[in-house]
Amino acid sequence: MAVSDQDTLLEKIGDMYESKTNKITDIVLDNVWKKLEPLINEITMLKKKTIFYENDHKRRNFVLYGVHENQQESFQELSKCVLNILNCLMQTDISLYEIDHIYRLGHKKSYASRPILVKCLTSWRKEEIMRNGKHLKGRGIYIEHDLSKEQVRRRRELIPEMMEQRKQGKHAVIKLDQLIVKGQESNEDETPQEMKVKTVVPKKKKNNIEIVAKEKEEITSNEKQWKIGVQDKTEHEEQNELKDQHKIYISTRNSKSRTKHKQKASRK
Repeated sequence: MAVSDQDTLLEKIGDMYESKTNKITDIVLDNVWKKLEPLINEITMLKKKTIFYENDHKRRNFVLYGVHENQQESFQELSKCVLNILNCLMQTDISLYEIDHIYRLGHKKSYASRPILVKCLTSWRKEEIMRNGKHLKGRGIYIEHDLSKEQVRRRRELIPEMMEQRKQGKHAVIKLDQLIVKGQESNEDETPQEMKVKTVVPKKKKNNIEIVAKEKEEITSNEKQWKIGVQDKTEHEEQNELKDQHKIYISTRNSKSRTKHKQKASRK
């Protein structure tokens, strides 16, 4: 066998081996993907659910920054301090019974004051407090929403875009995890779903006169049906009686004819 023939044969063998390995890898990858795809979908769905529940859990909370912290601070002192800030500085009328819990975040630090997390009982009360946050300007204290890790990450990603919009002379603000430029939200991907309004036609209440008339109609219809049934019964009974009489007549006639035949036969 020549050298050229050997080379061509080796090339063919190599091509066949490569094609078979590619087919096998494709089949294996397809089978693996078929098994992994439902798991990936389930994981993404669970992730979305956890994000939703976390955001829903935090929507009644807010955080106060810049409030001085004593080293041996009790809950009563902290609650009085928070109520003083909310009622006196922020000009809100809130009582301790409208607050679920108050505590400082993180470990104690001798050189800095920790932020205070406040949990309200209702979300509308929290929104009212957030609207009055403008009264804290220039006091070294500021208020923020209690954001989840995902919302904090998205806010950090939106900061460069916000700075670019401001350099262009536009009014850009980050609200929660959305960038708002001149009253328009920047994340156009999340379009709200259309609300389907279901119109319900209220049923008219029936008067007593209508009810009585309807009952009379039902009674008359029942009487008519009963009369028709009685008539049907009487007609059916008459037909049966006629049939019975006809049978009796035929039987008597047959018996008479038989007796006549017998008499004739006896005479002969």
